[in-house]
Amino acid sequence: MPQYQHQEDDFLSLIHVVLKIRRDLVDTLPPGHQGFDVTEEAAIASVPDSLYLFLNLLLGAQKLLDSVDSDHNNQTHHTRVLSIAQDIV
Repeated sequence: MPQYQHQEDDFLSLIHVVLKIRRDLVDTLPPGHQGFDVTEEAAIASVPDSLYLFLNLLLGAQKLLDSVDSDHNNQTHHTRVLSIAQDIV
């Protein structure tokens, strides 16, 4: 029976996540893309769902588990995640 190798499994899992996000980034942006509009709708359209989800979990996993945040805190968190994601793209 093979032994569980915790660190290697974590590394491979992260590699799969990174490859998925990278592929989604390449597929999301059109060739010759010059920049973004400043509206929230344009930011949402330019950020792949996989990147948004990853950053959302990375930056606010505990908040998502607690689910007791106010609407203002949720909007602030959404804006932060979207801003970081747009910077990455």
